[in-house]
Amino acid sequence: MRSGFACAAGATWLRVSDRTMSGKARKFFIVFLFLLAGCARQGAPRDFTVAIESYPANLDPRYPNDAYSSKLQQLIFNGLLKFDEEMRLVPDLVEGYEYRSDTRLRLKLRAGVRFHDGHELSAKDVLYTFKSLMDPKKRSPLYDTFRRITEIDAVDDLTLEIELEEPFAPFLTALTVGIIPHGADEASPLPFAQRPVGTGPFQWVGARTDQWIRLKAFPDYFEGAPSIGGLQFKTIRDDTTRVLQLLRGEVDLVQNAVPLVMAEWLRRKTDLVMASDTGINYAYLAFNLRDPALQDRRVREAVALAIDRDKLIEHRLKGFAKKATGILAPSNWSYEKNVSQYDHNPERAKA
Repeated sequence: MRSGFACAAGATWLRVSDRTMSGKARKFFIVFLFLLAGCARQGAPRDFTVAIESYPANLDPRYPNDAYSSKLQQLIFNGLLKFDEEMRLVPDLVEGYEYRSDTRLRLKLRAGVRFHDGHELSAKDVLYTFKSLMDPKKRSPLYDTFRRITEIDAVDDLTLEIELEEPFAPFLTALTVGIIPHGADEASPLPFAQRPVGTGPFQWVGARTDQWIRLKAFPDYFEGAPSIGGLQFKTIRDDTTRVLQLLRGEVDLVQNAVPLVMAEWLRRKTDLVMASDTGINYAYLAFNLRDPALQDRRVREAVALAIDRDKLIEHRLKGFAKKATGILAPSNWSYEKNVSQYDHNPERAKA
């Protein structure tokens, strides 16, 4: 059994700047790209090159494998629901939804949403996506959630009803998965991940494995076409090379792929703009409670009191972190701010 400081010893956590891309972080990434677009000359949308540290493993939203895949999936696809800036679930491809019982959910799709291939979104596309997620042969990481669906039906072209085997509160979060077109797996001999088609603000252009991926603005995006002409994601694995290409203007944006030591230096550069926000991930120490010494609450409390988190933030993390109270970020709706803290107190730790 492993336990973090949130147990009896109280919480000793650090909330670091966005180093993963889920929820609020993915939204921030998309917004930042749109903000960058405002720098382009009006009437002449330009392309932007984004340096990334590893090549996305899979752009099929049914297979969320790594952070960079999730980043690009957010640009290519939409889910039925999405997380807003306050980490609340809000409609995306649906205009509304309601629980008709503890286990039955009705969803109404937006009208007029188009996929990148030109056809309009309908309940048929959602059925296809969800039934593939319910298929154990597809081996999706999301299968354990979608297997709970016992029935899914199209009431009409824009209305669906889903029946669950039992009440399951987290199910709505699963509805953020990107919706793919009906028949996507059969449409080409190429795997869908190599020719992704969604409803998102950017559409697939092409790729060279382990080197780059290109997207272009989707003019028929239901929330309005991006003012950026296109995006190129360039894989640059070496930290120094990424920074040098940014300084030389060979890339326009580096997102969460700069070592903290370099970030501190780049923050002082007047010809660069650095935008940062509190992340949703955290760093923590865990105790092995099989160890007899660590089973003693006083020992765990002493460790918590001995750690100077302010110094860690200042020196190790270069100011790119905040003290956390637990596993949930302040942006989360269920965040609890009134949690007892173990501030640095070496004398009390010795006692």
